[in-house]
Amino acid sequence: MVLGSNTVEGVGLVIFMQNQTPAQVVQALSEAQDLGNGVVLELAGKVQTQGSRVSARYLNKSYVGRALALLGSGKNPLFPKARLTEAPPALHG
Repeated sequence: MVLGSNTVEGVGLVIFMQNQTPAQVVQALSEAQDLGNGVVLELAGKVQTQGSRVSARYLNKSYVGRALALLGSGKNPLFPKARLTEAPPALHG
């Protein structure tokens, strides 16, 4: 599922993942996120876990992204979001 907005730049993706352990979700979010069309976001910092929520931040030279996984007994929705950024050059290493 792809989500869009008329007020905020960016795109939202919803991916339903069944039968994933918290460790598997953390592993998936620890990797670079390939959004297609040559857009690959690298992990910025560490994956964070708080209760049933697992989140991560990503960036590249043009975009920033955030992923949020909500762990449950059935499907675990994962919401990565990428948008154009005006982040300072220091953030890009």
